[in-house]
Amino acid sequence: MDVNKYIILNNPLLYADNNAEIQGVVNTIYNQIKNISYAPGTIELLEDYGINCGDIIKCDGKTFYVMKKEITNAGVTLTCVGSQERTESSNLNKEI
Repeated sequence: MDVNKYIILNNPLLYADNNAEIQGVVNTIYNQIKNISYAPGTIELLEDYGINCGDIIKCDGKTFYVMKKEITNAGVTLTCVGSQERTESSNLNKEI
């Protein structure tokens, strides 16, 4: 079964001698993000309707996280980037 991983790197609040010391915090983070699903894409609007980066909107029934907002004379472009799967990260610090 392929699953995406959420890896937290170099966060001083999550350093511990063993997993038991931070398991509660890790469980809380997991419970907050486990059901996040969104559709990458671009939405072009004539005006911004007060939508800002970080907002979560619905478009055609799909969840869209506004990651970039570009304003031009022609209107506003909202962008949400990503893919269904992420490649394995190899920048883990082995000394930690």
